[in-house]
Amino acid sequence: MPAPYPDIKAPLLPHQIEDALADLAVTFPTLCTRTVFAGKTFKNKSQSYIKIAKGGGVRPAVLVTGGVHAREWAPPDALVTLARNLLVAYTTGADIGFPAMAVTPVGGTAVTYKPWAIKFADVKGIVENLDLYLFPLVNPDGREFDLTPPIDAIGWRKNVSPQAGGNIGVDLNRNFDIIWKFEDYFDVPVYKSRYGNTTPASTDPAADTYRGPGKHSEQETKNVESLLDTLPIGYYVDVHMAGRNILYSWGLEENGDVPTMTFQNAVFNGTRDGLPKGDSKLPVGRTDYQEYLPDDPPHRIRSRGKFGADIMRDAILRSAGGGALPASGTPQWTHSLYVSGQSAFLYLPVGGGPNSGCSDDYACSRQFLNPARQPLFAYTLEMGHLEEQFFHCDYRDVPGHFRKINREIHAALFGLFKVVVTSAQPTPPEPPLQRVCLIATATLGDPAHPDVRYLRHLRDERLRATPAGAKAADLLDRVYYSFSPAVARHLEGHPRARAIVRALVIRPLVAALRRLFGPMAPDRPPDPPDDGKKQEQAQEQADARERRQADGPGPAQADGQGGIR
Repeated sequence: MPAPYPDIKAPLLPHQIEDALADLAVTFPTLCTRTVFAGKTFKNKSQSYIKIAKGGGVRPAVLVTGGVHAREWAPPDALVTLARNLLVAYTTGADIGFPAMAVTPVGGTAVTYKPWAIKFADVKGIVENLDLYLFPLVNPDGREFDLTPPIDAIGWRKNVSPQAGGNIGVDLNRNFDIIWKFEDYFDVPVYKSRYGNTTPASTDPAADTYRGPGKHSEQETKNVESLLDTLPIGYYVDVHMAGRNILYSWGLEENGDVPTMTFQNAVFNGTRDGLPKGDSKLPVGRTDYQEYLPDDPPHRIRSRGKFGADIMRDAILRSAGGGALPASGTPQWTHSLYVSGQSAFLYLPVGGGPNSGCSDDYACSRQFLNPARQPLFAYTLEMGHLEEQFFHCDYRDVPGHFRKINREIHAALFGLFKVVVTSAQPTPPEPPLQRVCLIATATLGDPAHPDVRYLRHLRDERLRATPAGAKAADLLDRVYYSFSPAVARHLEGHPRARAIVRALVIRPLVAALRRLFGPMAPDRPPDPPDDGKKQEQAQEQADARERRQADGPGPAQADGQGGIR
């Protein structure tokens, strides 16, 4: 059993981080396992990750990565410290204690913080009820380059693989296989009209945000992708610096409710705008694109994602108050207040808009590319601040910047871990595209319309009630979804076509199916005759409005009310 590990007093070099992970696996063999990735970096470095867990069985899994960007010193060291603290505390039956400290912001006066502790009960619950995967240093070549004197004040962001024109390095957080080739997805002129002469990633090998010569071209990127693709990860956290921000999905666009608006749907290629809802830069007549992120029960992916970010934000504040929220406006509050928000727009109005090829979006996308897997909640933490020397924080006891950031990383992650182990295990969501009848929804204007619900009921419940029926339904889905997104998109923009398809196809089809198969079991009893007549009149009035819109809007409708935005 080791004595308590010493505090880290300077940024660890890549080999020291690998040695630390190897030591933990040897020292705590029943609690910690280490796996070395097959591939090596350009500088021929081996990389590894660890799993901390006692026992087995089906339980939540969390993956935490750090050091994606070379100059961000604190996250890898904090994750090594977290692993050490967790294993020592569990083995000794002790709390993880953080002593009182004084931290001096750049250009400011010292702020004192009370002692704070992570209770052994929480440590025990995490080790025994969670599969925790830690990959502290994603970018060892870049970190070594950044730590080699003379150390540049701004620091090195990328890895060091050779690139065109004699340049070196790829921004690993623009290299993931998620809308990597942004110009195929976005309307770049519209994007630039809002965010200036910038793009979601750079195509210039000399730029800090260079996306690389191809998607997941870098070994470091492939390592992270392999973990997200092969492990049953339910929560992913990528720890970065700096800015005191906690980001949740999506980062590639504004979140939306329309299942057809997805990065997989080529119908929207070249028309995604990257704009917040209601932005004046959206071209007239263009539907505002919003990336689908469902919020329906039981998983409520969008709400739960925000909830997790808020939990981490509040946990950091409580650590600053010694376990209780500090009073608003006090130095402890002011210097430890993080902001949580959707990744795509948290940096507005400065810093650009949505990005492409990022780790958290790649993680979030897994549940849509493979609907049979469990939900996955993805986060990016931007720890520390300019007043703590931004990327290159000071590790000395005075001014104490690393100690504070290390404590905040512990607080945020343990806050999330505690929620994960005390919550129900996520279960696979229903495949997104199988929940909607795209053409019927576009024609009738509402996925909850009784006719749309009836079509879904026939396909998803009655047809799938037998093995043969399920096979037939799968074949039907493959054929239907090969053309229906394009048809639905066309109908949304053409009121006359909508009216024709509704009157001549959808309504006669549903009426015939109801006569043949009977009503849907959950349907309510028929309305009384008078109410039914009122419903028919209301529908007739709606049809008349649709026909008028199909004939073309008059002057009073010229503001866009003649179609669906």
